[in-house]
Amino acid sequence: AAARVAAPDPDSFAGLAVNRYGRTLAKRFLLGYSRKLWGIPCERLSARVSGARLGGLDLRQFLLQSLLGRGGDRRSADGTFYYPVRGIGMLAEALARGCGPGAVQTNAEVLRLAHEGGRVRTIEVKGMGRRPVDAVTSTLPLDRLLAIMDPPPPERILRLARDLTHRNLVLVGLFLEKASVSRAATVYFPDPRVPFTRVTEPRNRSEAMSPPGHTSLVAEIPCGAADPLWGADDADLVELVQRHLAGIGWVRAPEVIGSRVVRLPHAYPVLSLDVERSLGAITGYLDGLTNLTLAGRNGRFEYGWIHNMLRSAKDLAESSIERSPAVASEAAGAPS
Repeated sequence: AAARVAAPDPDSFAGLAVNRYGRTLAKRFLLGYSRKLWGIPCERLSARVSGARLGGLDLRQFLLQSLLGRGGDRRSADGTFYYPVRGIGMLAEALARGCGPGAVQTNAEVLRLAHEGGRVRTIEVKGMGRRPVDAVTSTLPLDRLLAIMDPPPPERILRLARDLTHRNLVLVGLFLEKASVSRAATVYFPDPRVPFTRVTEPRNRSEAMSPPGHTSLVAEIPCGAADPLWGADDADLVELVQRHLAGIGWVRAPEVIGSRVVRLPHAYPVLSLDVERSLGAITGYLDGLTNLTLAGRNGRFEYGWIHNMLRSAKDLAESSIERSPAVASEAAGAPS
């Protein structure tokens, strides 16, 4: 008789994927990809790493499109959305302009966060000294935030924070003298023998992203800080990606007219089942600082889409404006 395979923990990503789509489909399309992305077995991953992505993945549509090659609602997984003509960076640029000249300071390393009596009193920024604050919103990785607090948190909290891990991301871009590679904006690669998890063709989101007759491909390679790929030479990374893309017939060497490699540390917080159980103690401690708010993927140590992050940031900004002393003073003096 065949050996019986134990069912994965229902709170794990493996449990979610297997229970929803069956072991065969989950293993082929979801578990291998997620293992590459997060760097740990899916049986140890929290189901919350799926965000809302699996919510729109209807099994019938998936089978029609992926296995039978038939049409269906291609919007079922990601929905429809507007995309900035010259790329996603336009959003950050517009937000910075909206804050006013000089209001946004980049490359400003926060060295210390001093607190007393349940409130953050000052922050120290490299090259700028200490600054008193009324309120602080932090998007710093949680372990980094706790490490710069003065006085430091209890050793128990610091020990839990040291267990928090992140996946770094290496982006390898190839610029091609070729009108198009595929019709898809993003193609996913669950095969563990392929080093990247997905490849994006930006011009398929906006034609302005490439000159006429040209296109580009951006491969995403997730890795840990100790992974050899994180410290590999740019030329080796470009050769690695180009070789795999040539193997599937997407790229020929004469078509590659340029490349660029970008490294993004702390790209994804790794939400394992063990870490998820520790987060309550960490956030409970930080909740004791009444004027500190955690925000963003790293600040809250959670996985979410960019539009969810923008929505929560908008809500946070609106609530901060409503609570500000200036607004309260104006409201108190306004006629009824």
